[in-house]
Amino acid sequence: MGSTKLRLIVLGLDAADPALVLDLAARGVMGNLSRLVRDLPSIEVSSPPGLYVGALWPTFFTGSQPDQHGRYCWRQCRANAYSDEFYQIEQIKGETIWDALQDLGKKVCVIDIPKSRCGDRFRGVFVKDWGTHDPSTGGFRIDNWMSREAFVARYGRDEVGQCDRIERTAEGFRAFERSLAKRADARAQMICDLLDDDANDVILAAFSEAHCAGHQCWHIHDETHEAHDPSLREAIGDPVANVYAVLDRAIGRIFERLREDDTIAVLASHGMGAPYSGVEALNALALDFELKGAPREELDSVPNLLSGKSETFRSKLRLFPIPNNGAYAAFRLNIEGREPNGLLDEREGQAYLNAAANALLGLRETTSAAPIFTSALKTREIYDGPLVEALPDLMLKWNRERPIHSIASIGGAIVTSDGGNPRTGDHREGGRMWVKSPTECLPSSALEMADLKSWIVATATRGAVPVSPKTGHNV
Repeated sequence: MGSTKLRLIVLGLDAADPALVLDLAARGVMGNLSRLVRDLPSIEVSSPPGLYVGALWPTFFTGSQPDQHGRYCWRQCRANAYSDEFYQIEQIKGETIWDALQDLGKKVCVIDIPKSRCGDRFRGVFVKDWGTHDPSTGGFRIDNWMSREAFVARYGRDEVGQCDRIERTAEGFRAFERSLAKRADARAQMICDLLDDDANDVILAAFSEAHCAGHQCWHIHDETHEAHDPSLREAIGDPVANVYAVLDRAIGRIFERLREDDTIAVLASHGMGAPYSGVEALNALALDFELKGAPREELDSVPNLLSGKSETFRSKLRLFPIPNNGAYAAFRLNIEGREPNGLLDEREGQAYLNAAANALLGLRETTSAAPIFTSALKTREIYDGPLVEALPDLMLKWNRERPIHSIASIGGAIVTSDGGNPRTGDHREGGRMWVKSPTECLPSSALEMADLKSWIVATATRGAVPVSPKTGHNV
């Protein structure tokens, strides 16, 4: 009796909305994926609470939460300071999936996993930021495969670039969709080429096209979006659904290269929807709560959340907003001994945090009277890892059922804005995964994102699948 080794292929569909994937699969738009959706249970994959937008992929590849690996936003408040820093991928802590698998003797290939890096000891094929959404510092890099010149000659260059800069006309959106399709097709070819090399044991790859299309084209897809233009939709169709169909075509090409004994997992990492929030009003909200409606002249003028003037502003508040992308508003207490100009001791801080959470949850949109926030999370009730002190203390989930144009606050109505952000779609928490495997390696019906590393390692190291020497079929 001979054997053939078990191969594992994990395909991440970055920010591909699970509900939309299921809908398009049911309608045949994603016909290849419908085979998985129809025949296999949908495995819920929960996102890191409150911090998932910037923490999701580091959580995936380190198998740890943001209070352990340290990253939750592209821009984070510095420790022992009121200023922010651009959080680099080199600062992410923890062992990666690929290093763990390599130590167990597996040959691993990593293609475009967001916010990842090769590391000093990894010897497998590694492609960084060839075509990802919001590339990390250093941009495109290829390790342990072909030369950069040979790679570009075979697969081309990413023609999308920074997707926030696309031309927002009918032809601009058409060109954007074509570039996304070309990028997805090229990445599928990379994966197929790696599958043709029988020496590879594990392939981890991510497609970022749904992420880009969702951010820029959600208003075209979603007919209830405040910026939806029926005439534009009629002229160019639905770019979001079209890009999902392109991803399905890429998955189909990969399916054709699989052997019967391969295990494949398709992960729709987290969702997408309208980006309604009041992020640009957070500093004014914090100031109003601090002053309880008293004249604002007691403090400096209210800066933008990401302004370089925020440092002085934050130092004068007992609770101040900090960056956390757009899905959850984030606040940090000004604690003695932790912040340079601490205004509260620990006991006072918890009381102040409770009062602030209740007050903020009570805020309403001026015209609709709808709640601004739907829930509040206190970080230390969720996270307790070694880096918990670097995280926000309070996170509030924006109500994204309708636009937030003005907030009725203590000191009067606060007008909100998008801060010039061109994106018409933003993230929703919660992913889905589908697994096809010849072995009993299916995960449970619900997992946390941090669980996927251990599942991948366990699945990839399950061992050889016995094969009959006469028929070549699995025994």
